[in-house]
Amino acid sequence: MKETLNVQLLIEDIKKNDKLNEEEILNELSITKNELNDWLNLDVEINGEIYQKIKKTFDYSTSDLREFVKENEILEPWYSNVNLIQDNTNIDDIFKINKNLYDNIQKEDYSYYKNSTNPKYNDFVQNKILTLKNLRINTRKPIISFNGKTSSGKSTLINTILGEELLSHSKQPETSALIKIIHSKHKPSYFKENYVGVFQKKFNPNTKILSKAVVDPMLLHDKKYIDIYNGKIGSSNLIVDYGAHRGKYSMKKENTFTTIVVYHDAPILEIAELWDVPGSHSTSERNSMDDIIAETVRQDADIRFYLSDSNGFLSDDQPQLKHEIQASKIIDENNPLFNLFVIATKANSIKTDEDFNEVIFNRINELWNYSGENFEKEISENYNKDITKTLIVDRVFFFEKESKRKNRLLQKQLIESLELYYKKRKETLLSNFEKDTKIFNKMIDTEIINLKREVSSNDIEADARKEYEQFLKHKDETINDYKELVTSIETAAKKYKEDTSKQLKEVYKNKVNIDYILSEIERKNLKDNKKDKSNFMAGFTNDLQADFENIIKNQLDDFSKETNSKIDEIESKQVILKNSFDYKANALAGLASIASIGAFSWYFSTLGNLGGYIFVSKTIGQLASLGIKVGRTANIVRGVSALGGPVTIAANIAIFGAQAAVTVYKKSTWKSSLSKNIIKQLEKSNNDTNYLNYIINESDKLWDETIDSTNIEIFIKQIEEEEEKLKTKMKLREQSTEIINILKKEMNDLAEIKFDSNIEEYAK
Repeated sequence: MKETLNVQLLIEDIKKNDKLNEEEILNELSITKNELNDWLNLDVEINGEIYQKIKKTFDYSTSDLREFVKENEILEPWYSNVNLIQDNTNIDDIFKINKNLYDNIQKEDYSYYKNSTNPKYNDFVQNKILTLKNLRINTRKPIISFNGKTSSGKSTLINTILGEELLSHSKQPETSALIKIIHSKHKPSYFKENYVGVFQKKFNPNTKILSKAVVDPMLLHDKKYIDIYNGKIGSSNLIVDYGAHRGKYSMKKENTFTTIVVYHDAPILEIAELWDVPGSHSTSERNSMDDIIAETVRQDADIRFYLSDSNGFLSDDQPQLKHEIQASKIIDENNPLFNLFVIATKANSIKTDEDFNEVIFNRINELWNYSGENFEKEISENYNKDITKTLIVDRVFFFEKESKRKNRLLQKQLIESLELYYKKRKETLLSNFEKDTKIFNKMIDTEIINLKREVSSNDIEADARKEYEQFLKHKDETINDYKELVTSIETAAKKYKEDTSKQLKEVYKNKVNIDYILSEIERKNLKDNKKDKSNFMAGFTNDLQADFENIIKNQLDDFSKETNSKIDEIESKQVILKNSFDYKANALAGLASIASIGAFSWYFSTLGNLGGYIFVSKTIGQLASLGIKVGRTANIVRGVSALGGPVTIAANIAIFGAQAAVTVYKKSTWKSSLSKNIIKQLEKSNNDTNYLNYIINESDKLWDETIDSTNIEIFIKQIEEEEEKLKTKMKLREQSTEIINILKKEMNDLAEIKFDSNIEEYAK
């Protein structure tokens, strides 16, 4: 057992016997309110600096202070031995690949590669770099994120897993930055005895897309990042100073994202990273930034913990839990939700398990009512498997800091989830890496074959001139084809803009009326009580939102099919022309420059792995990392919306119905009164527009951005670059007497950047 000082009781004793208030105590100790709060959250060691300061200031003797000493059980970290999971999954191979890629990070920089006279060499290098980056990202340790409302116990659970009181905790909003906890063996050598680093980077406040401002700890071994990210290194005091709302430097710099990296030697960090994110349920402008930070970092989470206090378990967490379920990564379709943990904290406060099981079922039932009737269908389609209430109930676990017994099932399930994660990850890596590298190598082999054909040609100079002249002959026609594509896209976007608006209005008209809402009240046998009415309102608006999302999704699907069909149509004509210029690849590459704008954000997400084109169109590779499809159903619409992108249709419905549900109606007319109030709330002006107009405005913005973003100049630039490459190639063949040697060198240059298709080579 470890003895520590109970500062809370000691302060109360000083107030009582010395007749001092809190402010006077702070003055006597020469400390601030924040420092006192830190003392209250710390395990103050006997005979330590704080102990001695209190003892001296208020004339306590050692025997006086004995009554304020408490015995704490020494925390033991979870998973004292993680060798079992490493043996069962062979994850060392994945770690070796990841280490090899970081050790050779210079291969992700153009300067690493030689200059080649081959016109396609730079394109191949660019795509090799992209593939290496994707492989590095997909061999990192899984990320466990800790989410939940303020004071739900996130920091307490993390401390328990680590076996150390590392993070402070409070009933007030505590964490205001992203805190990444990783194994100390990854600590850069220049940190020396320090184990905490703070890194800050500016972001664009107009988009509030923060992902580019998040620091990758594995790059910190290069000391230049200290300057790039305005870094500071030190000990645990930096966590409070920069990472807590009450900290000295927390959120002091406007439009700046703070990442705190903490190095620790807890066993679980051998196989995972722990990410602590700000609590939800924030209302102030400062705390709304917490929600944006939390949403940003959750995109990377592989395993999600959502925590809720057992006292009032999930009583008002429906929006957050709904989002956790919708946003969880699909890693194993046969085991949906294995990476989602809903945790009831402070489990010792639960009276009986039987009673609490009923609470859990009731809360999940409320989640279903809140989320609307489309919710189960949507998530089942996402997971390609029936997702029922029972599956969610089965993902509820208990946590109690003081009870190993109550935490046993959570510990067991977490390690099993990590084991399954690694097995699936290795399967995915092996299949996708082999497939993608074969495509890449085949493209290089094709180019080498073309070069060999040139070498064996009787007239190399004439062949190069013919290729150049053939390109010039069809250049104007190719540009006109692309203009036709752009015109087709603009015409389609205008049509879909009009159709989307029309359909949104039609659905709203059919559902937001007294007769329809009354029929729904009757169909659901709604009771005249606050809880039922509140859930009905939330369910009604969520269903309405789902209908709107499906309309936009279907319109985006049709737009994507029409765009792809037009590209294929023009490509087939280009093939007939026998033009060496790859129209489809360059058309996609031209559009990829606007892949995050308007309807194109959806279009490129539907393409998945494009075979050879994934290597030509740079942005597609980022969207389809190692062949993993980006979007399913409405998730990408909602995902873009959450980050402030163009498809901002996920309005916060809660603002429309919170007060209406608690309104007292006459017994005889409560149904019609509730119906009228729902309509009133939806019609109520919010930022100068009602709900329907808000949705239509955002939909119009989506299509307008699509229309405005198409730019023929991008494609013309690619045509001109291709022309210049062919012209240079022709001149080289005309002028050089060493052309055979040059072509052979180009073949060697290309052969050198081919991948070894055996992924195990990267583990050496």
